[in-house]
Parts: sequence; C-alpha cells; structure tokens
Amino acid sequence: MLNRAISAEIVIGWLFRHLERKGTVDMTFSWNHLSTQAHQSTTVLENCLAPLWIYDQHEQPLYISPRVCQLLHLPQPTPAQAVWDVNDFVWPGDRDLDTDLKRRLLNRDIHTYTMEKRLVTQTGELLWVNFNVSRLEPTDGQSPSQPYFVVLLEDVTEHRKLHEALVRTEEKWKTFVLNSTHLFLQTSDVGRILYISPAVERTLGYREEELLDCSIVELIHPQDLEEFQFAFRHWLSGMGPHPNLECRWQTHSGQWMYLYVQGQRFPLALNIEGVAISGYNISDRKHLEIALEASEQKLKSLTSNGVWQYLKPSNSPF
Repeated sequence: MLNRAISAEIVIGWLFRHLERKGTVDMTFSWNHLSTQAHQSTTVLENCLAPLWIYDQHEQPLYISPRVCQLLHLPQPTPAQAVWDVNDFVWPGDRDLDTDLKRRLLNRDIHTYTMEKRLVTQTGELLWVNFNVSRLEPTDGQSPSQPYFVVLLEDVTEHRKLHEALVRTEEKWKTFVLNSTHLFLQTSDVGRILYISPAVERTLGYREEELLDCSIVELIHPQDLEEFQFAFRHWLSGMGPHPNLECRWQTHSGQWMYLYVQGQRFPLALNIEGVAISGYNISDRKHLEIALEASEQKLKSLTSNGVWQYLKPSNSPF
C-alpha cells in the first residue's frame, strides 16, 4: 500500500502526465481497473503496469509497485511489512552515479533526470535498468520543503545486450577494415565520400582526408562511369542481387587502376546514411588479360592472312 503521507491521486496524476509525454499511457495501465472514482485510485495504482518506486527526501521507501517486485523477483510486501528498498538491489558500483543529480533535484535545479544502473535481483540475475526520477510535490497542504521522488523503472537489459553485441561486432569490423588491403568506403546517397579506409593510400596513393567530401564519380574513368552509376543506383535501391563490376579508378599520380568493386546500402535499422563500397586491386590480372587478348588478336590476324605457312618447321612432313 502507498504510504499515507502521499496520496495515490497525486502519483496517478504525475504518471499520466509523464507517460502522455512519452505516448505510452495505453501500454502502462490495465484499463479494466481504471475509474474516475477517487476512492479507486489506489486500485488503479496497484494495477499499473509500470514499475514504480517512491521515496522521500531521506531516501526512505514509501511505495513499491507489484511490477517492481516482479522485476526483482520479490514477494509483494503486506501492509504490515516494510516496503522493499530498491537501493538495496542496485549494483554497488552504480549506487553513487546520480548523487549530484539527486542533489540538484532536491534543490529544484532540475525537475527530472534519467540514469542507467544495474540491479541484482533476489535470484542473482543482473539487469540493466533506466531510472527515470522525478520530484513529486504534494498538493494536499503539506509543506513544499518535504518533497517526494517517484522513480519509473525501465528494464533495458535486452537492449543493452544487443548494444554490447553490436559494439563487439563493430570493433571487430573496425579492426578488419583498418588492417585490410581491401578498400572500404561509405558514401552518401548522392555519392559524396563520408569515410574511406586507410587502404586508399596503399591502393590509390591518396591520404584519407584528401578524398573526404569528394564525389566518388570523380575517381571513375569516363568510359566506366555509366556502368558504375548504374551499379550505384542499384546498390542505393537496396534491391538484390547486388551487381559487382570491374572499373578503372584514378590514382593520385593520374594513372588508372582497375578495381573489382561491390556495394550495398546500409540496413535501415542501423540508421546509417548511404552505401558501403568495397574494392581491391585487380590491375595485374586486367593487364595480363589485355596482353593475352592482344596476342590472340595478333595470332588471328596472322592465321587469317596465311602467314602461318611460312612459320612451319623445316622438318615438317607436310
């Protein structure tokens, strides 16, 4: 039950205002228990789907909602029992993270703040939780020097796990990209270079900063530009399969180097602009192919003109 020092109506009023700003009122209350009757306010609060914790200026707990008990795997306290103190379940290293914010909230320098902390449940499970803390002023004639604080807990453990997994993956890819001999680029939707890997100096002879904000088409050979622009539009559309191509890129010295290039739009869920492009040097192979093709053409020219007859060995029986 809520401590008699503060009424359920005050808490409900704050909760509605807070959650309406977040657009989550419908997800927070069990509307079957909602009533406009003041005497049913406590019932509404007890059936609130949001994990709520209320304490006074001395951090003495006044109320803990059933959802908090579920979150921490605690039994719901009876009216005769003391209210659970959520601070007892905060990871020791996180308990003082918001000391300054609490002081500012008490002094009315701020009205609310959010702090991420770790909680250890009764069963030893580690949770990452956002503490949305607000000052709750009584409106029933009590002195404003006796504030109360209401905390809305938000379990972000799964989000945190996902974030940490992405960070580990990103760090792994960063290491790969920075040390790879392949060239990696990120461009905007219009082809402006937003990032280019250190391999650009080994591959094309440019320093990274020389190409940032440049248009990628400035590097492509005019004869290969139409094919490249077609592939870029396809990459940008996100439609598969993704075309790969071989095209010439201009080096810092003005020469042309063949790169095998592939690209793909970043997934929308990553909220990253533009296209990721990778490429590697195939100039040696292309020059060999060109030389072989020239030799074949020369051989075809010789045979078509009958010159081959004069090239027969002298000991030929024919």
